[in-house]
Amino acid sequence: MTTETSAWTELRGRLRERWPALSEEELDAASGSRDELVALVEMQLGYAHRVAAAEVDTIVSEVPSSLPVGPREESGEAGGGRRGLFGLFRRS
Repeated sequence: MTTETSAWTELRGRLRERWPALSEEELDAASGSRDELVALVEMQLGYAHRVAAAEVDTIVSEVPSSLPVGPREESGEAGGGRRGLFGLFRRS
């Protein structure tokens, strides 16, 4: 298992702990996209966008990653930081 895969597995597990109603299939369909995960929490659980985004970001910030920063973060683009987590957790 690669670091990237194990990081996504850990993140998915933490998301499922927080929101057990979300299935693994739904989380996998989001493919690590922050925007898709936020939309999933909004649609499936009825959260307001800002609340869903804040909670997803909090969970992501708790997952350690030893991978290099993704292109958004290197370029200094808005939306950087942990949102580019593992090269998987990206903005759509």
